[in-house]
Amino acid sequence: MPVLQPSEYDGMYFDGGSQTYAHNAGYTKYQRWFRNDPCTSPDATEHFDEYWKDVAYKATQKFNLVGKKVLDVGCAKGFLVEDLRSFGVDAYGIDVSQYAIDCASEAVKPYLTVADARTHLATYRSNEWWVVYSIGFMICMSDANLEIVIPEMNQISKYQFHAINPEPNANFYNIKTMEEWLAFDWDRGTILTPRENNIQEFIKV
Repeated sequence: MPVLQPSEYDGMYFDGGSQTYAHNAGYTKYQRWFRNDPCTSPDATEHFDEYWKDVAYKATQKFNLVGKKVLDVGCAKGFLVEDLRSFGVDAYGIDVSQYAIDCASEAVKPYLTVADARTHLATYRSNEWWVVYSIGFMICMSDANLEIVIPEMNQISKYQFHAINPEPNANFYNIKTMEEWLAFDWDRGTILTPRENNIQEFIKV
């Protein structure tokens, strides 16, 4: 299954609507999307009409992340890292794209690192992170690279949460069934879900 090369996660990938077209992958504009159907928090007293803040709030509440050190692998423009931090999570992010991190807000840039997960994860200590999570990152890895990054994630984290987000174009993403994803050598207790905004429905390894 072909996947994009690190150099292809550039302006065209994240903001293809305003860049020279090169491949049929990525986003027209990767931004802070506002929701048409505002998400209501579990106690029905707060809600956020902005997509990534909804995801951050639900994840913080569901997994008790306040005060915990977490790592977003494939953090893109850092929206989720920034929103998690706004809810009291000690969140950081890495992404292979210099362009994406250059687009992050100045407030969150100190917590983001331009790095290739295939080599950078090995620089962290064992169990350094309470949670390592990713959204749409796994489908960007070849099987050979997954065999590298999954054991590294197991090593550096106490818990893991990964939204697979299957994409329709198999020319650019590693498309598998959930059963095939579960067959990788995850640490017991790792959580996989097919969609990042529906964390109530997940599969625990």
